[in-house]
Amino acid sequence: MAYVKQGGLDQFSRDGTLAYLTDLNWDEAKREVILSYKAFNDRPDSRAQQEVYRQQHGIWTQVESIAMPFRTPLRVRVRQDLNEPPALFVSDSIGDRSLKLWDPNPHLETINLGEVSEYRWQDKTGREWVGGLVKPPNYMPGRRYPLVIQTHGFQRHQFMTVGTFTTAFAARPLAAIGIVVLQTQEATDLMTPHEASVNLQGYEAAIDHLAADGLVDAERVGLIGFSRTGYYALEALTKSPKKFAAATIADSDFLGYMQQLLGVDINAQNSFRKEGIAIYGSVPFGSGLKTWLQEAPAFALDKILAPVRIEVHNSHSLLFNWEVYAALRIQDKPVDLIQLPNAAHIIAKPLERLASEQGDVDWFDFWLNGDEDPDPTKAGQYARWRELRKLQEQNARQPQQDPPPVH
Repeated sequence: MAYVKQGGLDQFSRDGTLAYLTDLNWDEAKREVILSYKAFNDRPDSRAQQEVYRQQHGIWTQVESIAMPFRTPLRVRVRQDLNEPPALFVSDSIGDRSLKLWDPNPHLETINLGEVSEYRWQDKTGREWVGGLVKPPNYMPGRRYPLVIQTHGFQRHQFMTVGTFTTAFAARPLAAIGIVVLQTQEATDLMTPHEASVNLQGYEAAIDHLAADGLVDAERVGLIGFSRTGYYALEALTKSPKKFAAATIADSDFLGYMQQLLGVDINAQNSFRKEGIAIYGSVPFGSGLKTWLQEAPAFALDKILAPVRIEVHNSHSLLFNWEVYAALRIQDKPVDLIQLPNAAHIIAKPLERLASEQGDVDWFDFWLNGDEDPDPTKAGQYARWRELRKLQEQNARQPQQDPPPVH
């Protein structure tokens, strides 16, 4: 018998036939090991073979080999869905019987988490979009709620917690404060001139459809971009600025001028340069700069109207996102910067998750609901944000001027 470990299964070669273990037991009374196995080409309802081993003179020796009585094979798997928290179930492979073995979060049954449903819509070009719509607990039909659009993917059969990733996203916590959340699946137009604009069309259409359905207030819409989708968020804020009342961009790349310089030797493939050429047709120098000035959102930051929360992690992330923060600060636009210096790109540590996710809950609650957390430890945060709101009000009273044309 030749034993191997392959694909997560206990496999071995038995008389030249590949087989897998179905059971392994120890008979304490007889001091015997009972090994049950089936060949890989056996039918699911076929009987398993059983071998019995006993230690003789210090060597485990086979003492019996019999065909086991018929038993329905069992499968153990994690079961979950959008509104069903993950739990461990055992079921038979040919019927529909199942039994919950272990629920790691039994207390969730006592909490009203609201409802998540699959939401589909079309943009103006006819492209089909899909996302997860998270409604607040005790949702009231007919009431128009604020909306936060979360980006970077949607898993149809995964329990919805904060969203696809743990950085910046906070779907159910946002719903808990009375905000509808749409977790979107982005388009697949990567590394093309339409990558960001296509996704913006999806966001715009989602807002229009949800407003037409009577679910959301189109005047109170937030947007969260993380990693690559920070590029899409910046596109939305600069190309359709009146659609969004607040935004977060977290640990992102967005094809800015400074990012092109900082990324010149970031890897052997020089990927940032290649991305810039693929999307804008050139590097942002010489005659090629004209295309960047016209198309790249990082060159149109004067168009932004919404307050922006920028989350950065390590020093590399800080430098990569400083371009947007500094540009907005120079123009007296409402922008807030938070750094989690030891956080991974996809945050895992509890305190860092709290700073990132709860920070966004507070941010959108402030700008979309007009509410503040009375926690005294957050007094400095709200004092800073109230000053940002004054800046926004001052800017709203001043007519926005277009920059001089590029020749």
